[in-house]
Amino acid sequence: MSGTLAWSEALWLSRQRTPNDRLRYWGSAVSSALTAALVCTVFGLLMVGVNSMIPVSVGVIADAGTRGGVLFALALMALPALHLTGQAWRLGSIEQRQRFDQLRDAGAGPRELRRVAVADAVVPVFLGSVVGVLTWGAALVAVNDGAVRGLEADGSGVFVFNEVYFPAPQVPNVVTDTPWAPVLAVIAATLAAASSAVLSVRTVRARRSRRSALASVAAAAASRASHPALLLALRRLAQEPHATARPALILGLAAAIAGSSSWLNEEFELSLGSRWAQEPYWEQSFGLVRLATVIGIALCAFGLLVVLAESTFRRRREDAAAVASGVPLSVLRRALVLQSVIPAVPAILIGLVGSAALAMWRTGLSAVPHSDDPALSLGWVAIPWPWMEWLVWGFVLVVVAGVAALAASTALTRTTKIAQLRVPA
Repeated sequence: MSGTLAWSEALWLSRQRTPNDRLRYWGSAVSSALTAALVCTVFGLLMVGVNSMIPVSVGVIADAGTRGGVLFALALMALPALHLTGQAWRLGSIEQRQRFDQLRDAGAGPRELRRVAVADAVVPVFLGSVVGVLTWGAALVAVNDGAVRGLEADGSGVFVFNEVYFPAPQVPNVVTDTPWAPVLAVIAATLAAASSAVLSVRTVRARRSRRSALASVAAAAASRASHPALLLALRRLAQEPHATARPALILGLAAAIAGSSSWLNEEFELSLGSRWAQEPYWEQSFGLVRLATVIGIALCAFGLLVVLAESTFRRRREDAAAVASGVPLSVLRRALVLQSVIPAVPAILIGLVGSAALAMWRTGLSAVPHSDDPALSLGWVAIPWPWMEWLVWGFVLVVVAGVAALAASTALTRTTKIAQLRVPA
């Protein structure tokens, strides 16, 4: 290969895909659509603060004092979305690395390889981002126009979530009301994909990474494990701890938000007294926090699914050899589930307990309920502990980690076939 590789040639080379490359293509498109919608919302709400002519009826968005908290919550939601996009880019990384090696052997330099990588990443991310913001805008139009709302007895449209009524218009349409927000979101997602692609083709330098605490604990526990699936899961955690540690930390972050918001919900409901039912502002606020937490957990689940699917495909020769030597496929499935759940459980537990303890320390264990009549004041009342809500959040998060692993384990049926033994080690 001589001369400079033109962008048209780089685009043609990037379209020569294997089935795993196509999986990366569509995974990048879908994940970038979610990321662009969240980033568009952040930019849109920033512009809402500047343009007071945009109608807003949700109190936490209309109030300038709480809009910053909403933006911070959206930024936290963007973390699992960005993680999902980064993991989707790793799908089929083995074939991608082999193709780059072949281009390098044919005479391609770092500049040509970067062009191919950028062309491979930017096209699905750009298209996915555009579709994501347009779909998000259409969804907001449908909500604000009453297409997906129920009707009260008097015929007025309302949107109901968690038994909380949001009168129209609920939220500003960050796509149509703030036209620069979707443009900036698409540009930001595309530039981030291009930057990641450039970094992915840099020469890999040999370096010794320090052994992580998770790897050390897993290696020590593996020496005492007797169950085959547990032993296999611990050895994999010791060999590649970062593969599931990052998704586990994001699940721990979701647990921290759930733990603190559950306690604060109880504290506000008690301290506001009758005002809690009279002013829907507070119940709407905590309803939005729950919705954001659920969305973040769903994004974490998809990110963990992609991580485990990629690691399963990367170990296909090793797993095929294990099955050929007599290891049951069910053992490999249980090992993958344990590999996901073992680091997730302590992260979820620390997130729930730590955030709940911090919220209790900030608010105290008791509050004075509001009363319009001072003579009827009850004085200090102990805040009820939301044990059931904490248990439900913890159980759901652990189940999410297990279900993501079970979904990823379906790839073992294909990756453990005898033909995978011909894959180079």
